[in-house]
Amino acid sequence: TYVAPALAYWEQLLGPHVLLAKITPRHVEEGKLERAKLVSRGTVDKALSVLKAFFNWSIARGLAASNPVRRVKLFHEDTSRLRYLTREEYDRLLEAARTIPTSPYLVEKIVLATHTGLRRGSLFNLRWEQVDLANRVMRIPRTKSGKPLAIPLNGTAVATLQALYDKRDHDAPYVFPHRSGPNAGQ
Repeated sequence: TYVAPALAYWEQLLGPHVLLAKITPRHVEEGKLERAKLVSRGTVDKALSVLKAFFNWSIARGLAASNPVRRVKLFHEDTSRLRYLTREEYDRLLEAARTIPTSPYLVEKIVLATHTGLRRGSLFNLRWEQVDLANRVMRIPRTKSGKPLAIPLNGTAVATLQALYDKRDHDAPYVFPHRSGPNAGQ
């Protein structure tokens, strides 16, 4: 979603007929600063990453001798801001989720995401064999980082999982199976 626009931006800025050998770190730096006037610094960093990858690709194919983007520093946006929902926001979110009949398990997914910190993919693919209600722990065999993860479950998470377990189809291996359609039960 950002590769083509980023390449189009650099092509427009540098010119479609400029030789790769003529592009210097100064050209890239000027383009970076110009772009930062119009879009966020994170978007500029993505565009720089695309250009850097383009030059690396070109070098690998013998189309360029060096990568001028190597000498240009990224903005590296500060992503350390951490925000939690207030109790009122959380309650409003759950109330709004209850009004959406076309999204099964939405409330339960929000509750479990909040109380376990699981990523979307781990939560949506959660299997009953990974849930140990007796010991109040959830074991994810492989996370996004490739490592296993054991998550202790608080009372709210246990109660939510127990309610889902009590209502489940006995042959469904997933905590959140599709209720209908070609993937029913999966």
